[in-house]
Amino acid sequence: MKTRKIVLLASCAVLLCVCIIQAIIAGHNPVKTLAISESPDFIEISSPSSKTTLSLDGTVWYVGNDSFQADKSSVDMILNAVKEIKVLDTVGKLGSDDFNARYDLNDEKAYTITAKKGDAVIRTIRLGKTSSTGSQTYLAADKSKDIYLVSGNLQSVFNKTEDSLKSKIVYSVSAASITAVNSTVGKASFRIERDTSEETAGWKLTGASGTEIDAGKADAWV
Repeated sequence: MKTRKIVLLASCAVLLCVCIIQAIIAGHNPVKTLAISESPDFIEISSPSSKTTLSLDGTVWYVGNDSFQADKSSVDMILNAVKEIKVLDTVGKLGSDDFNARYDLNDEKAYTITAKKGDAVIRTIRLGKTSSTGSQTYLAADKSKDIYLVSGNLQSVFNKTEDSLKSKIVYSVSAASITAVNSTVGKASFRIERDTSEETAGWKLTGASGTEIDAGKADAWV
C-alpha cells in the first residue's frame, strides 16, 4: 500500500475517533432548560445606574410609573427570556466580587432581573456579560450559586432604557372602521369615501365624477 493511502486512511481513522468522542461528550452534556410555569405580571430590571419596570394591566404591559404602553415585541422577548433559560454549561459558582467580575456578575456591572406574579417572586436573574462569540451569556438564576453559560445574547434583551421599551404607536384605529378620508397638501385637497353598495364596493373620489381609484392602493393608504 502506498504511503499516501496509509496517511489518508490514518487521518480518516483519527477524524472518526474525534467525532465519536465529541458525540459522547455531547451526550453527557445535554442542554438543560430552567423554566417557570407561571407568567409574571411585573418585571424589574436593575443595573448599577438605572432601574426599569414593566407592569401588566389586564392584557397590556406598561413601562415605568408614567403608565406608558410598552412595545409588544420587546416585552415578548423579555418574557420569553425570563420564563425559559437554556443552560449550555456550568462554569463556576458565585464567590468574591473579584471572581464574579470575570463574568461581569459583580455588583458594579451585573444586571438584576426580578419577575413577580402578584406579590410572589417567581424568578430572579443575575445577568453578566456575553461570551466571546456574542451568542451566549453568563448568568446566575434564582437561588442557585451556579454560574451558567446560557444560549442567546440576553444583554440585547434586558439592556434597554425605559424610552426604548415604550411603544412608538401613538394612535391606532381599525382601517375597516374608516368610511372617508379628507386630505390637504398645500392648496390641493381631495376626499375619498368608502362605497359600500354591493355593485360598486370600494373607494370613490368625491367631487371628481368619473375618476376611478385603484382599490388596492386606496386600502393600503388608508
